[in-house]
Amino acid sequence: MRVTAVIFLTAFLGLCFVQNVSAQLEADLVVSDQPIDPGIEYEPRKPYDEVRWFVPSRAFDPIQADPRWPRFEFGTAYVLESEGEFFGEGGPYDNLWLVAFGENIAFYAGPPPESMSNLFDTIEIGAVAALFATFDLLEESVPLLNADYNGGIFFAGRKGPWSTFIRLFHESSHLGDELLLFGPEIDRDDQTFDSIEAFISRDFRNVADMGTIRIYGGAGWLFRTFGTPDYGDFVFQYGAEFDGTRMRYNLPGGLGVRPTAAIDMQHLDGRGYNFDFSVSAGARFDGLRRGGQTDLEIIYYNGRNQNGQLFVDDIEYLGVSLRLYL
Repeated sequence: MRVTAVIFLTAFLGLCFVQNVSAQLEADLVVSDQPIDPGIEYEPRKPYDEVRWFVPSRAFDPIQADPRWPRFEFGTAYVLESEGEFFGEGGPYDNLWLVAFGENIAFYAGPPPESMSNLFDTIEIGAVAALFATFDLLEESVPLLNADYNGGIFFAGRKGPWSTFIRLFHESSHLGDELLLFGPEIDRDDQTFDSIEAFISRDFRNVADMGTIRIYGGAGWLFRTFGTPDYGDFVFQYGAEFDGTRMRYNLPGGLGVRPTAAIDMQHLDGRGYNFDFSVSAGARFDGLRRGGQTDLEIIYYNGRNQNGQLFVDDIEYLGVSLRLYL
């Protein structure tokens, strides 16, 4: 019943998105004959310049290529290679369905107190909440293989092109019933960890009259872990993103599309600081939802398995994903 409900809800969201896009494309589609001014940047996630309560976070942009950044996601992935007994050639699961629900929600967003005004133009304080689920796409019942839950609190701030994000969060991992009953033999493990992480980001706008390049970096301390896998104590993460100049169409609602690409690298203490390498590239749609962000991307990942206690196995996959940020 739980799997059926998730499938139905995800399919409904996907159908609503397709219908919305189709309705706009069926309208009078007229490509603008006006040249695009590369100096004009479209900022769908512009930070709040006045006090707001209980709103989606805007001060720190999402880390686009991070497989576990809170988002709403509907995607598929094909496992190219895996060292474990579950995915790819070594196991029965090689076509995966990736589903995520979550967001960073600011309880308070707006100007900082006077004592912090020299550091930030705007700040946010709020909660982190996300679910990441992996399903077996080829089985008739589309069984749930694994579900990871994130929850915590965060602080974010921005001043001009600089932004920072600090979060204290808990992650717990739960294997799917079908995997435990019918998959390769595995001992269930109550695997969880608590972590504090800090990131800093810098935007470089109008680079070569093409768009914005963003670089970021951060580190985390895993101060409490449970379960068999040894995560170690520290994690380091950094990457870069490109957001191309918007291609403008004269559509009702101002629908626009522009290219986007990103690379993300992570190094976990418990894995000897080996690379976890993630890349995404595709199109970003503007105007579908006021203030939000919608990406349709090709995704590639090579590194530790992000699915909870299976993280001891390496995995490589290629897929496509629709990702929505509120």
